[in-house]
Amino acid sequence: MFKINISSENTTKSNIILNIILLIIMFSISSLFSETIAEPPSNFGEPNAGSEENPYLISNLANLRWLSESSEYWSGYHFLQTADIDAEDTRNWTDTIGSIMMKGFMGIGAHGNVGILPFIGVYDGANYIIYNLYIFRSQPTGGFPNILHASLFNSIFETSLKNLHLRNVDYQCEGPSSYIGGLVSFASQSSITNCSVTGTIYYDGDGIRLRIGGLINSASEVNIENSFTEISIYTNNSNLYLEPDYIGGIVGNGNRINLSNSYFYGSIMSDSNYINSGGLFGILAASSIALTNNIENSYVASREPFENANAVFGQLLEGNFASVFYDIETTEALQETINGIEGKTTSEMKQISTFINAGWDFENVWDIDPTINNGYPFLRSMRELLVSEYEPNPITPLFHSTVYPNPVRYDHVSIKTDVTEQNMEISIYNVRGQLINRSSDFQVLDNQNIFIWNRKDMNNNEVASGIYFYRIHTNNHATSGKFLILK
Repeated sequence: MFKINISSENTTKSNIILNIILLIIMFSISSLFSETIAEPPSNFGEPNAGSEENPYLISNLANLRWLSESSEYWSGYHFLQTADIDAEDTRNWTDTIGSIMMKGFMGIGAHGNVGILPFIGVYDGANYIIYNLYIFRSQPTGGFPNILHASLFNSIFETSLKNLHLRNVDYQCEGPSSYIGGLVSFASQSSITNCSVTGTIYYDGDGIRLRIGGLINSASEVNIENSFTEISIYTNNSNLYLEPDYIGGIVGNGNRINLSNSYFYGSIMSDSNYINSGGLFGILAASSIALTNNIENSYVASREPFENANAVFGQLLEGNFASVFYDIETTEALQETINGIEGKTTSEMKQISTFINAGWDFENVWDIDPTINNGYPFLRSMRELLVSEYEPNPITPLFHSTVYPNPVRYDHVSIKTDVTEQNMEISIYNVRGQLINRSSDFQVLDNQNIFIWNRKDMNNNEVASGIYFYRIHTNNHATSGKFLILK
């Protein structure tokens, strides 16, 4: 046996050194696995905080997490967002409840198997933006199916959401009962005013009940005005139970809805044969009381053709339509003949006369500009938001380009063109308009120029899930498009 004799002085020094080393290790580990910790608003302790006169201030992701975890403040309070919030760190949030894998943002309000505790109050986004909100939910098939929610607000009641904008959301679900809403999952007796959502919703699984809404999954007695969604909805649902899915660009399942001055500029791509899907609504249900669904001065357009979806609604049990339009070319979707709904060509959808002749207000509510919203009508209240965001300039394609695969789930993506020229360059952007990569490294194969991207930026970092835009140009030609990356 070896014995080491250390004096008390040396022992003290050794302990100090050991403690320092342990502190360094603990700090390194905590930094490696750290995530945003919930923090109450800066005015939390002030008199009358949370009132209409002194609303709780939501200034960062820590405040937003505090709200999601503080159910005692879900009823009767006012909230005001005071800055843009980057929610990218939600990708690092992980929890497990029973057999359910919960990643990302947990949601505000509760609605599900364990009971209903909705958010009741006012949230004013003040026209600030929440970027990059990530939500992933998964439950294996078999056993008792839990309701999986993916939304900023899981449930609201007698609530006003206004001036609230989400950009580049990424919601993914795998479970037998999935309820996904871009902004809200369940909404009742509430109002949504001047709100918008862009990003991607993806479902892959064997769903008993699949409900998706670009703005709201399920809505009852809800007023929606001056709002839009630009959501790409992809579903891969084997649906062995033959129960219809409800998928809507604005609302999945609607009952007693008033929708006005709003639009869906996204895509719906589903391989399910048992769906009720449409650009605005999956289903508009009938009411047993003296209220109905009223839809006016709204439209549907898309950057890619719909698959297994109608232009405006999937199923209509009751409702009135007035001055509702859809682009018959970009959606490539039809709608049964209904008074108040009319399909137009892309050119007609970008002419102000189409809408003024139908009574739309282009002095106070709507505007049209070929450099904004790809030439489609946009809401005046969101002009600054739209101008400040990246949107590829409308390009008349002088040659064809394709992306494969799309959505991208592998470590590379191929972008092909049918023109072989010198000095060809490709630029790739994220939804915030930031240049991600630029290259002229094309390969020529079978009379096509092919660019193979490894999904990394110019610093060789792998990019996150989301929608990306590309622009290819030569001295004489140019074209553009978009694709979706999933992880």
